[in-house]
Amino acid sequence: MSASPWSETDLPSPLVRGETEGAHRPRSMWRRPVILCCLVYLGIVVGVAIIAPIVLPQVGHEDAGNLLAVLKGPSSRHWLGTDSLGRDVLERLLVGTRVTIVGVGEALLAALLLGVPLGVVAGYFGGWVDSVVRWLSDLTFSMPAIVITLAVLAVFPGSVTAAMVTLGVIAAPGLMRIVRSAALPVREELYIAAARVSGLSHRYIISRHVLPRISGAVIVQCSLLAAIALQVQTGLAFLNLLVPAPAPSWGGMVADGANEIVAQPWLIWPPGVAIALTVLVLGIFGDAVRDARTKRWSS
Repeated sequence: MSASPWSETDLPSPLVRGETEGAHRPRSMWRRPVILCCLVYLGIVVGVAIIAPIVLPQVGHEDAGNLLAVLKGPSSRHWLGTDSLGRDVLERLLVGTRVTIVGVGEALLAALLLGVPLGVVAGYFGGWVDSVVRWLSDLTFSMPAIVITLAVLAVFPGSVTAAMVTLGVIAAPGLMRIVRSAALPVREELYIAAARVSGLSHRYIISRHVLPRISGAVIVQCSLLAAIALQVQTGLAFLNLLVPAPAPSWGGMVADGANEIVAQPWLIWPPGVAIALTVLVLGIFGDAVRDARTKRWSS
């Protein structure tokens, strides 16, 4: 077989020309005010999840605080008040960020590792590969997600990792279908055909030409999946199926506030606002990235 007249860096595809002619576009996308504000907020949340348990190591093992100051509202000493055992609500909210964010990250990672490769392979190669992947996804869709998650928690009681990885595996077929649908029209582009004819490897074509075109859809789905995982994680913690006491978590704090809602209605607000605001930011971030990426590839 004769050597290819094109090298992997010389292929004259529209995507390559777009990257050289408009190299400033990806940077300008991340500098959009909405996206930047969402990234700053999410960065702060991740930073709190890393730093707070290090600075406040005793909070995760605190069975009781000041029993003479239980169910107090916000004050100069306790900015967000105290709970039913006299523990500082702000400290527990900050420390509880870690287990919440780690759980979301575990679910997201499991879904990405399964959904993106299978979706790209199914959309790019098609044929029997596509049929097998779609059959596996249909099989997974037929399984009751909640029942499976509860069954896993029955085997691994209180395990955030087991529950969230299970959630990610169950959510992977949905992500896979989105990725497959996004990859199908890309593989029909002329520059993909030119890349194949020139002898470039499938791995290079997928990583260099297919994945950049579908990255917007992946980011949007990841933001939505992260929001769903956050709600599921806090919901399971609310039901006391995750994060055994006295370790704090956002869902567990909502449960504590609900138990004392008559005596102190304020307790439900700090974790509730944190959950709602984070879900809202994730949704806005996904929409903003989708709009920016759509504008980029259509220009």
